Amino acid sequence: MDLYSLPVRRSDYAAAMDAINVDDLGMSEGELLLAGLLEQLWRMAQEAPARPCSLARVSKRVHRPMSALMRQLSLLSEAGLVAVDAREQGGGSVALTAAGRALCAEWFGA
Repeated sequence: MDLYSLPVRRSDYAAAMDAINVDDLGMSEGELLLAGLLEQLWRMAQEAPARPCSLARVSKRVHRPMSALMRQLSLLSEAGLVAVDAREQGGGSVALTAAGRALCAEWFGA
């Protein structure tokens, strides 16, 4: 999957994510979930640009169990969009990479 080729525009996210019709975007539900996760990471990075986001906070913000979140972050990490620091005893953090920040700035604006 090439996340850079997803047909997403900032205007697509003007409404709540629940109100977006997946068929209108030409995206699968999985792609939409990844785009929504990137949007939340972008917003969190705008709120506190100097520090990575805690995995627990991201999980709560996107309303996903940690296991699902980690699978999605793994995909984004493989695409070079996020850097994940997960600890074996639990916890950890995630931050957008330079490529992730560039993509989010293009999709979601500054």
